[in-house]
Amino acid sequence: MTANVIVTIATVVPQDFPAGTVGGQTKFSVTGQPDQLVDASVLSATFADVPAGDYTASAERLDSAGATLGTPVTAAFNVPVPPAPVSIDVPASINVTLG
Repeated sequence: MTANVIVTIATVVPQDFPAGTVGGQTKFSVTGQPDQLVDASVLSATFADVPAGDYTASAERLDSAGATLGTPVTAAFNVPVPPAPVSIDVPASINVTLG
């Protein structure tokens, strides 16, 4: 069963670009999902329909030529397998008696 899981990764306090470096974009990644490149002023990215499994999320600052600045930050996470649907048998009719 595939769940419609949405994963949002965000940077809280991005580092300044080094002196003399022209700022570019921020690259957000989740294992097995297409990378997202966003303007350096954007601090988050959302990945939709992430199936159950183990993942690594990362964020890295890029200069204007697309080169990585510094070391990307990463975090491991897990999207659990959703529980199977539960079926409950109910009677075809319900009797109510008022006294």
